[in-house]
Amino acid sequence: MIECEGITIPWRNKDESLTLILTYRPPRPPGSKADNGYCTKLCDLITSLTSPVILLGDLNLPGIDWDHLYASSAAEKNILETVQNSFWTQHVDFPTRKDPSSGIESLLDPCFSSTPDFVLAVEGLGWFSDHII
Repeated sequence: MIECEGITIPWRNKDESLTLILTYRPPRPPGSKADNGYCTKLCDLITSLTSPVILLGDLNLPGIDWDHLYASSAAEKNILETVQNSFWTQHVDFPTRKDPSSGIESLLDPCFSSTPDFVLAVEGLGWFSDHII
């Protein structure tokens, strides 16, 4: 199951709005049959949004290295390129999940904005289970 919720609110003046989107993608191989087209749907969503946007959530895309702009699968590369082509900013710069069995940390919970100054800071407040708060 893929979950996505959004809300558009008045922003700055009566002619502008800000769209806030929270999304969840189950931890399945990106682009696989089990992915159910989510990666493509996420790219379609990103390119369809025209108002100022903040999108965040648990995307479970461990193959994307946001610091080095690298993706290990075609589906993740498509998402990375869509974010870049839309001139969005990814704001999280620390791991958000630690695998309990291996201890490997990864950034699975990004925060994007269509304008860099919409998000002033993102802080990790400590580990809660296998995810950071």
